Amino acid sequence: MTTYSDTKVDLVINKLTKTQFDSASGLDPTQSYEVDPEFQGSKLLATDANGDIVETTLNPDDVQEKATIQVLQATDSITLADNTLYQGGTQTSLTIALPSSATVGFISQITFQSGSTPTTITSPVSGLVWNPRGEDIVSGVFTPVANKTYTVMVIYDGVQFVALTEGV
Repeated sequence: MTTYSDTKVDLVINKLTKTQFDSASGLDPTQSYEVDPEFQGSKLLATDANGDIVETTLNPDDVQEKATIQVLQATDSITLADNTLYQGGTQTSLTIALPSSATVGFISQITFQSGSTPTTITSPVSGLVWNPRGEDIVSGVFTPVANKTYTVMVIYDGVQFVALTEGV
């Protein structure tokens, strides 16, 4: 929750069209708003709880938490951090550790390529659950195959960390 002039404003993501932008009007700080995270102008565009389009001169950087991007080395060890994107090229090995604590809403993403020799993944035996419907998950273990690009999303659901995988 972000506070402006002692007034709390809840913000969530929503995409607005150019037409919606052009018809925007004043911001009521007592309303909840949905904002467009891709808007790059000097005004913050939003829809209020009634679906009406509004705009304000608030800086979008003050409202939206931006993700951190961390570049992976070919052989790397990471401790997952909230709201962080880990981007790698071809990984020979990757060790994934969990943070000591997290809150509901924690999300982290790892994207990497498994080369002609499959990437070796090391992850915690407990505390991290690999979604069984994910790509290349066998008996609850993520085992990358050769020549595939993977995206791994890790979320904390309040009880455990859950990893969702997709490989192409």
